[in-house]
Amino acid sequence: MGKVVSAEVFLLHRKTIVLATAYGRPAQVRGHVIVKLTDENGLCGWGEATPLPKFTGETPEFVQYVLEKELISEIIGVDAADLWEARNRWNHKLPEHAAAKMALEAAFYDLAAKERKLPLRWEAAGEGYDQPPSWNHGN
Repeated sequence: MGKVVSAEVFLLHRKTIVLATAYGRPAQVRGHVIVKLTDENGLCGWGEATPLPKFTGETPEFVQYVLEKELISEIIGVDAADLWEARNRWNHKLPEHAAAKMALEAAFYDLAAKERKLPLRWEAAGEGYDQPPSWNHGN
């Protein structure tokens, strides 16, 4: 597997329809943070976070800042298949910040799946699958 050699963070705002709740009528624009990890083989893994400020206190701009200024530097050089090491590094550097870490985790899963030439759903199901996992819960 290849090591992560670069990372990019993109902030995206798009119009959406958000219904009013007991918390009030939210803005009709949703912010997203996109993470792109590139490994030494040129493969790219993508992750995304859509923070909910009223629930977690995280805004898209804050997630972008945390990724760029605190967490990205911790994962450069980590093998794309070694999510355990990546988690240890970013958790040691900075506790909390779930949205930023989830965007990174999704990008790691995507990159590892591409390196193994597996569909992302297989990669996320766990180690040891040499065939598609069974998602049939009814039988």
